[in-house]
Amino acid sequence: MENSAEYTAAIEAHNVALRVYQVAVTEYRALRMNDADFLAARKVKAAADAVFDEAFAKESERAVPDNDSSEVENTLDGQLVLF
Repeated sequence: MENSAEYTAAIEAHNVALRVYQVAVTEYRALRMNDADFLAARKVKAAADAVFDEAFAKESERAVPDNDSSEVENTLDGQLVLF
């Protein structure tokens, strides 16, 4: 199953926000960034986290087959096989 466009976009946006936040942490710890700029970077990362979490939850729901689906079949030895 391919990832949805929403989930792919959320991953990409989160990755960008995380990289920016990591730079902000480094700069802030080195005292080269003020509190307001650091807090702004942290707020952007938190927003990206929330969007990613929502997209991940939706994607996880898509990945679970219906109980009535013929995608899951029991084999003779009790193992599940996905088709």
